[in-house]
Amino acid sequence: MFPGSVGRMILDGTEYVRDHRLLGGFGWTALDNVTDAWHDGFLGECINAGPEHCALARSRDGNAVTLKSLESRMDALIKSLIQRPVIGYLESSGPSLMTYSSLVGAVYSALYNAEVWPAVAQMLYELEDGNATLAAEMLDKAEWKYNPASTPPSLPKPVGDDLGALVICSNAYDAPQPSEGLVWWESLWANMTSQSWIAGNSRFFNVFPCRHFTTYWPEPAEVYRGSLNHTLKNPVLLIAETYDPATPLRNGRRLLAEMGSNARLIAHHGYGHSSRDKSACTDNIAKSYILEGKLPIEQETACYADEKPYLYNTQTIDVGSKAVDPMALWMHHIQELAFLGPRLRG
Repeated sequence: MFPGSVGRMILDGTEYVRDHRLLGGFGWTALDNVTDAWHDGFLGECINAGPEHCALARSRDGNAVTLKSLESRMDALIKSLIQRPVIGYLESSGPSLMTYSSLVGAVYSALYNAEVWPAVAQMLYELEDGNATLAAEMLDKAEWKYNPASTPPSLPKPVGDDLGALVICSNAYDAPQPSEGLVWWESLWANMTSQSWIAGNSRFFNVFPCRHFTTYWPEPAEVYRGSLNHTLKNPVLLIAETYDPATPLRNGRRLLAEMGSNARLIAHHGYGHSSRDKSACTDNIAKSYILEGKLPIEQETACYADEKPYLYNTQTIDVGSKAVDPMALWMHHIQELAFLGPRLRG
C-alpha cells in the first residue's frame, strides 16, 4: 500500500493473500502440508531417531518398527476413539474422556512445534497400552486454561478467536456468496476433512464464521485488492518452510514469483510453523539483512535446520526417563499456542 515506505522487512511463515480473497480460502491452503508433516515428520523422524529417542519407535512384537507399521498403528489407535473414547482420571480434575476430536486437535497443534514431539509420542505410546493418565493431563491442560484454585495468570493480551475471525472474514468480504447456503458449507467441510483428518475440521471452523460476516459487519476498511509487484524502497525477505502446517513453502514461492525483484526467499527446510526449527543459515541471512541491508543475489536460497526432531540439543535422551518431562514440554507448547498457533476445535 505504501511501497516507498518499506524498510528492511522479514515475512516469516508466508501466506499468499490471493487465496484468502476466496470464501473459505484461508481454510484449505495448507491441508496437504499437514498430512506430510505428520507422515514424514512426526512419524518418519521418530523412526529415524529410534527407540532411544522416540517412544513410538519401540517394538511391541520384537520386530523393528517401520514407518508403514507405525502409521498403521496410529491410524488404528486414533480411529478407535470414534467408536469408544478412552476414560481417564486425574486427581486435580476428576474423570475425563479422550475423544477422537480432542486427540486429533492435540496432534495438529503438535505439528506447529517439533520440540514437543517426544512428549506427544510418549503420550500416544502409553495410550496404546491403555494408560490414559498422560493423555488426560495433556488434553486437560489444552482445553482448560483457567484454574479456579489459583491466581489467574497475567497475560500481555487476551486470548480469543475474535480478531482472527475478523481478519479472515474481512479478507474475503467481497467474495461471491454461495447460493446453496449451508449445503455449500457442508460440502466444504466434507472436502476439507477428507483431504486432512488432522487439520480439515479445525481449519474449517476458522472460516465458517464468515458465513454471516457481511450480514452483521460493515464493509471493512483498508482491505488491499491491488497487485503485489509494486517497486519497493527495500526488498522484502520471505521465509517459507517445507513442512509448515499452516503456511507451506509454495505460498512463499507464489508470492516471490509475483513480487519479482522486490523480494528474496529462504526455503527453510525444517518442521513446525515459521522458522522455529532453528537454522544458522536462515538466522545469518535474516540478521545480515536487518543489520547490514545485505540480501542473497539469488531469488531463492535453501537453508536447512541444524538438528532433527527428537534429537534436539542432545545425542543421548531417553524419552521414557526423568531426563524429559513430557508435561513440562507440553505446557511450554500450550503457552506458545495461545499467541502463535491455531485455534483447535473438536
